[in-house]
Amino acid sequence: MSYLLKENKFLKKIINYSLFFLTIFPILLTTINYDGNKFIIFIYGILINLILINGFRKNSYFFEFFFGILLWLGFWLKLIFIVNYYNYSFKEGAGLAFENFNFNKKIILIDEALLVSILAFLSYLLAVIFKDIFFKKKITPNLKILGKNKNKIFYRIQNILIIIFIFLIFFTAFFNLDNLIYQRGMKSQSNFNFLINGTIKWVLLFGFSSIISFFLLINLNNKIKLYQLSLIGILETFISSISYLSRGMIFNSLSIFYGLYKSNKIYSLKLKPKFFIIYFITIFVFFFISVSTINYLRHNYYYYNEVKVGSEVKDLKIDVFDKETQQKKTDIKKYDTLPKAIDEFFYLAVNRWVGIDAVLSVTANKNKNWDTFVNSFKEKYDVSKLPYYERVIQERDYGADLLTVNYGITTPGIVSFLFYSGSKMFLILSLFILTLLMLSFERIVLNQSSNFIFCALIMQQISYRLIHFGYMPLNSYMFFGTIFLTVLIHQILLFLYKNIDL
Repeated sequence: MSYLLKENKFLKKIINYSLFFLTIFPILLTTINYDGNKFIIFIYGILINLILINGFRKNSYFFEFFFGILLWLGFWLKLIFIVNYYNYSFKEGAGLAFENFNFNKKIILIDEALLVSILAFLSYLLAVIFKDIFFKKKITPNLKILGKNKNKIFYRIQNILIIIFIFLIFFTAFFNLDNLIYQRGMKSQSNFNFLINGTIKWVLLFGFSSIISFFLLINLNNKIKLYQLSLIGILETFISSISYLSRGMIFNSLSIFYGLYKSNKIYSLKLKPKFFIIYFITIFVFFFISVSTINYLRHNYYYYNEVKVGSEVKDLKIDVFDKETQQKKTDIKKYDTLPKAIDEFFYLAVNRWVGIDAVLSVTANKNKNWDTFVNSFKEKYDVSKLPYYERVIQERDYGADLLTVNYGITTPGIVSFLFYSGSKMFLILSLFILTLLMLSFERIVLNQSSNFIFCALIMQQISYRLIHFGYMPLNSYMFFGTIFLTVLIHQILLFLYKNIDL
């Protein structure tokens, strides 16, 4: 919050020096402790932290902010612990090809993976520099929205609409959880048609949040409403994430937070630092509660073996199974105490990011070539076998686990996916072009909507998708089609708000 700290130069200096230390110290510590090429990991550490810092620049795009943070988490935070604390043990797995090598060979492969990642980082940073030179982001605040010409119809019924909206959030969340329509890590048990299932999934993922961003936009001149809607936004992401058993509540919440923070400056809303500090802390409190709740629900209620009569699920019992013996253990409860919840929370905060381990999996695979890359696009949904990345690249086979209703997947991410070909030049060019396309799309959305909150949400969703890219890549048309549809709906709502009144 640089501009919010301008009046307190001493505090700003303390923060800047602290951030410098927190950046340099892990780079030096990791370089010293690394058993491979220290020059490579030092350059790697500098570049990935430059990517993170770039996202916080005054003129950075939302894509740079979210994509940079997710890259940093998967390629740097995870690596810090792997080198300094885990003795090169990749907790989420780096593939059988890597795990079967001796220590010296593993270090050589890690060096190679770091070099591949460095090329990807340079490609991304070059695209950002290109954007800074040739893209001049000029955003004209839509003063008509904030001025005296309010839509009288809307403001008369706005409170009723918000109450209805809150009811829909609770109803949808319960309906989804009760019918097991869409849950992360589970096969859908829904018998509803595609339209109902798709709508439920959309509103839970980011449809509800996009509606909140519209309410926030047209109330930017009303501080009380901003406070209320900000709280509703946190509650919505909290409830929705529990409904589909996702531990990613924080992403939509931070998107709305960061978009509102940017709006505060552009629209001169005069929201005080105290508001943003309380807002930020509240998000993390709810985030911890949501992650702990979902960990408990996943392992004690929804991770079970199917109990069938014929082809029909007869009963979904509250059981926990030992994966090795497949025997029911009704006396085991996981994450049912605060210490257990905290331990699991920090484990996930460090290890459950897509990044360097996926690049290492591809690097260690001897069959990376154009055929491997092309064949990945032929992947289709098949519950009887593992996804392409786990099966072909990581060379894994879990066997009996596929017989359950659980269907957790591991994804390579866009960097690793582009390296399926084995071509470093293809990786560099593809990531460069892709980054420019995403930055161009953001510019269009922001110029058309003038809604920084909505734009932040959309670009966060795209960033998250790219970081987790690689599972059934051809099906990405559905995700991006939904993104375009959401943008269209937002523009229609904005048009109706500005042009229809009595």
